[in-house]
Amino acid sequence: LNLRNQYRVPLWMGESGENSNTWFYDCVQLLEDHNIGWCWWTHKKIATTTSPYSAPITGGYQQILDYWNGKAPRPSADFARSALLDEAEHLKLKYCEFRPDVLDALFRKDFGSVAKPYAGHSLPGLLPAAEYDMGRNGVGSLDADYQVTHGLGSESWNRGGEFRNDGVDIEKSRDAAGPKYSVGWIESGEWLQYSVQIAVSGTYRVEARVASESGGGQFSLALDGQQLTQPVRVPRTGGWYTWQTFEVGSVPLPAGEHVLKIDVQTGGFNLNGLQFVLESSSVRDWHGLERVDGGVWFGQNFPNPFNLSTEIPVLVNRQGDLHLDIFDSRGRLLRTLYKGKIQAGYHTFKWNARDQLGHPVPSGRYAYLLRYGGHRKAKWMLMVK
Repeated sequence: LNLRNQYRVPLWMGESGENSNTWFYDCVQLLEDHNIGWCWWTHKKIATTTSPYSAPITGGYQQILDYWNGKAPRPSADFARSALLDEAEHLKLKYCEFRPDVLDALFRKDFGSVAKPYAGHSLPGLLPAAEYDMGRNGVGSLDADYQVTHGLGSESWNRGGEFRNDGVDIEKSRDAAGPKYSVGWIESGEWLQYSVQIAVSGTYRVEARVASESGGGQFSLALDGQQLTQPVRVPRTGGWYTWQTFEVGSVPLPAGEHVLKIDVQTGGFNLNGLQFVLESSSVRDWHGLERVDGGVWFGQNFPNPFNLSTEIPVLVNRQGDLHLDIFDSRGRLLRTLYKGKIQAGYHTFKWNARDQLGHPVPSGRYAYLLRYGGHRKAKWMLMVK
């Protein structure tokens, strides 16, 4: 700083080291507080959490790395050339995974004080453990070891080395029935926070997807700073990747935007996610929702009667296969509004009073049929021009 002031030349930080998002944010704030320009190294790396983009590592390139590290036989020159060119091809942005949390730490001014959703989360539905809110340590999450300050050889801030660049320890879950990434190495006193959109007020059954070699871990839930549950004990599943779903309990949740928090009283378990299941007794004349089965509610279209377009509400408890079709009064199929997998949550499907070919339909009475999980339900609507 003295040299800059004495010789009237700018200072520039041209290359950064690898560290956590909290360290990134603190470093940028320090530089900007002293009017020092900066750039970050680099915008893209192979199999990384510390850059805005992560390029995949190809199988051929991994074989070359294994050879360089003495773990594999020497490949042929033709194989090596082909593998390197293939890896170069996969450096293109279209093959890369975007790391929004890294950019958030570098450029959002209130990263140090305000949490921001990592992803949109709607309840009922699945809340993946690794998709907690963004923000510095103590804002979107709290982890005991969240940055490296002791030089080379220090333990990584994210001991799993996957998905995100915070202190939270994330790894691939190896769970065929759950999210791809799980939170592990959980310690007492840590917590995770999630911004959620609750579709309808009611009582929700909460199920946790956990793995624990010996059991004994404990956590509780809070909503908007108010405790929802007492600490619940995590069962012994027999291994760190032996996943099991257990019921946390039933909790009342109000509709709207809220902040859900997982507080860890005792560590010693891995967490893959929480499933929030709306109990059937909770739905009370909300958009005319009617239970089809335990997994889905089906509502009356609105407006009804309608002119140019109308919307059909559906509330889904769990991911499943859903079909929604429009028929005329003679039972002829006019339009398929949806066919395929649907995520849990509240959905609306818009019909613009046109058939499958885009032709407008005449005024009249039309049926819409929902099929889900082997169950079906039909309702009527009236289109008036």
